[in-house]
Amino acid sequence: MAAKNPGLPSPRIPAVEEITSVDQILPAVRLIVKRKPPEYLTEGLEAWFESLNLKPGEKVLILTDTSINPILTEAFTQAIKEAGGKIDMITLEGYPDLRDPVDLVDKMFSNNWFPQWVWDAIAKTDVLLQLAFLKVAHTPNVPRYVRGKPRALAWELPLDLLISDYLEYPLEVWDAIDKKTWEMMAGAREIELSDPLGSSLSFKLPADLWEGKGDAAGADRARYLPGHLMLPLPARDLEGVLVAESLSFGGPIPKTELTIKGRQVTKVEGEGLFGERLKQSFEQYKDQHFPGKPGPGANWLSTFVVCTHPKARPSPVYDQVAGSARVHAWTPAHRRSGVIHASIGMAMAAPQYKVIRHLNLHFPTLLADKRVVIDQGRLTALDDEQVRKTAARFGDPDKLLSEDWIPAVSD
Repeated sequence: MAAKNPGLPSPRIPAVEEITSVDQILPAVRLIVKRKPPEYLTEGLEAWFESLNLKPGEKVLILTDTSINPILTEAFTQAIKEAGGKIDMITLEGYPDLRDPVDLVDKMFSNNWFPQWVWDAIAKTDVLLQLAFLKVAHTPNVPRYVRGKPRALAWELPLDLLISDYLEYPLEVWDAIDKKTWEMMAGAREIELSDPLGSSLSFKLPADLWEGKGDAAGADRARYLPGHLMLPLPARDLEGVLVAESLSFGGPIPKTELTIKGRQVTKVEGEGLFGERLKQSFEQYKDQHFPGKPGPGANWLSTFVVCTHPKARPSPVYDQVAGSARVHAWTPAHRRSGVIHASIGMAMAAPQYKVIRHLNLHFPTLLADKRVVIDQGRLTALDDEQVRKTAARFGDPDKLLSEDWIPAVSD
């Protein structure tokens, strides 16, 4: 679909090579198996850098499912053996026919769908390579021991991204982009958002939320996470509209408009399963009070994040695969520079189920105290002089600081 807004760049996604053999991806997989993540990657963001940091003699459990391309498991098996690792493998059925973005979120992302015997096996290994999709950071009732041992890599990449510029992007450049973007936002007392789909949101922030302090009344503090810069959110002083056409871990959805008052979604408009599922869960949990929220309900805006990687993109074949492979093929879209990554929910509704749905805003304009942090999906830091000087040390700054993927936008 062509972009309707003449002020936006034309949609594009780079042509990708079809992966038909292990040899095409083996160099990248060898790199992933051996390299050590930088110390500043925290909160599970090792997956953004893709590193097993394998040591000879370590026991690796490869956890996969039937939706995963066997080329990927074969490449990892070869690279792990070359590095001196010992391999066990579990293949689950998974969700080989699941394609709907909303069901992908509710049945995979938000559910602890691994059986207990799998968790027991995970606890006995040194390293977990988790190809079957489950987002541990957002999954209820995950055994506590799993968070400390084993060392884990939760896979979130399509095969074609392994032979792109994404995997070996210079971390010094990415770090410079992060720092400049944070510098433009940190301490801001007012945040304003708009986009071509009709999103319009504003909120004021007390200074202490930028100083790493939360609020007993339910406000959320700022968090500097690499590639995933989390803005603080006030407890209730937040009004406006968010319009979604993409779920971060599922894919495109029909245009859905969310009216927000006092930080709660009070109205949902739009056709499709996403709007229906939101209304259903909001009604179901309207009287339930979840920890950390200002009041009852599962309809709170819970995260608001600026993402910063110019080479992140979805796979153009995302709609040809299902289950875990489908999630992997779409998920990198939310990491792209200039994307706002937001979520509604963060409510542990049952021992195995969490109500949370993450959204992508692809063409936002974001102002922090009137400073333009994002201009219609273009991160301002990408054009900063100091960021360009850093990029020039590693190659052509025009190439390193250009986005590989420009999404389409509807009317």
